[in-house]
Amino acid sequence: MISRIEAELGPLQPVNNGQLDGEARIFRLRDAVGEIGFIASVSMPFCAACTRARLTADGKLRLCLLREKEVDLLTPLRQGATLEDLRQIILDGIWHKPWGHGLAEGNFATNRTMSEIGG
Repeated sequence: MISRIEAELGPLQPVNNGQLDGEARIFRLRDAVGEIGFIASVSMPFCAACTRARLTADGKLRLCLLREKEVDLLTPLRQGATLEDLRQIILDGIWHKPWGHGLAEGNFATNRTMSEIGG
């Protein structure tokens, strides 16, 4: 996509020296008003630096958008877990956060669509 945009509109200039802004690398076209961001999890992976986890609407902590592993928080909460209990469940889950998405190895999450995960 970057090559196609540059072929049509000119070179993209990295914003913030190409550092990630969340999961995206942000670029700007010379004399353009806005910016464009690319989340390039395959061609420019950032998994080792990812600090994200998402809480789904049904109470699961999703440790990686592209992996199926989730930690159930709703059931312990409904069973009377304390804030400290929940904190420990979350910390234990984050400890097992995957170090990569596994796409190159053919691993694809199939238990939820992106719209079911939230962001």
